[in-house]
Amino acid sequence: MNIDNLINKDKSIPTHEHHGGEIYKLNSTSQILDFSTNINSFFPYHLIRHSYIDSIHEISKYPDTYSTDLRRELVNYFNNKIDLKNLIVGAGSMDLISIFCDTFVNLNDEIIICQPTFSEYSWAVRKKKGKIINVYRKPYNDFAINSDAIINKITSSTKVIFICNPNNPNGSIDNPHELKKIVKIASENDVLIFLDEAFIDFTGESNSFVSYINTFNNLVILRTFTKFFGIPGLRIGYAISSYNIIDLLNQFQNLWSVNSVAQNVAKSILKMKDYISRTINFFSEEIKFLSFQLSQIPGLKIYPTNCNFFLINLRKTGLTASKLQTSLLKDNILIRNCTNFDGLNEYYVRINIKTRDLNLKLLNSIRKIIN
Repeated sequence: MNIDNLINKDKSIPTHEHHGGEIYKLNSTSQILDFSTNINSFFPYHLIRHSYIDSIHEISKYPDTYSTDLRRELVNYFNNKIDLKNLIVGAGSMDLISIFCDTFVNLNDEIIICQPTFSEYSWAVRKKKGKIINVYRKPYNDFAINSDAIINKITSSTKVIFICNPNNPNGSIDNPHELKKIVKIASENDVLIFLDEAFIDFTGESNSFVSYINTFNNLVILRTFTKFFGIPGLRIGYAISSYNIIDLLNQFQNLWSVNSVAQNVAKSILKMKDYISRTINFFSEEIKFLSFQLSQIPGLKIYPTNCNFFLINLRKTGLTASKLQTSLLKDNILIRNCTNFDGLNEYYVRINIKTRDLNLKLLNSIRKIIN
């Protein structure tokens, strides 16, 4: 059978990019220290053991399609700034990005994406045959967002603007005035803003745009339990938007897409106020330590971050990202080669922040290789 004859010729077949955390692709992973992923590795799993075990009793029945109890807990988490109708829960960020594009992106719609950033925005847009308009964050400006550059790309065909804040792979928070300017002008032009706040938990809720949901009716905010709460294997995230937009997204979502275990664990996580506060404080201190230590290594350009990872330019060391990654693997350390990020070149790497002892091990290995 020729499978090509069965494919809908009107469909393009986009491919996914490589990502961090793909340690399973290595021949041997048991001794590898994975600094390639930007997931919080300090999550206290013993604190959710009870909710996880209780969930086992629910797997013999269908989960709640609308994750009602979890949405109620999220309303409490955000101190009633939103209500149930502002929320949709999905099977991780990718599920919600895909649902969003299925709902709003059509053939030849212009979609502005602020690069370099998470590559799966582009994948979801290409899947729907949207036309991608890239606007690039500049390294000389520490990859900060440029509102004028984005606004100048808005045309009558523009449907959506994708923005990640804090941005991946550089990790810094964008100026809120710049973001508000973009959202306001976009609203005046009937353009949706898809604001990915996957890493905002590392910075504290005061930096989130959730409080603007009722101010701007064109704003869709993506949040996830994957990064800060460190449970990527359970696949759960949520989006916050106006009633009308959430209602449309619900119509394009598969039934029972979020399993009962994920819903229950997420509910228990949101109640861990002390853990959340201590984690933010830990990363705040470790960012200062690691930033200073890395800056003392000749040739490294360290970009400012507010998250649990650093973007680094290696050009002045004479090493490419691929060369440093290969050399570190000899010390059983895996880092993220950022060459495949649109807007970066072969000299960029990203490293995760871990405990002090592991961070020191990484620093020693980098010093040894560069020296």
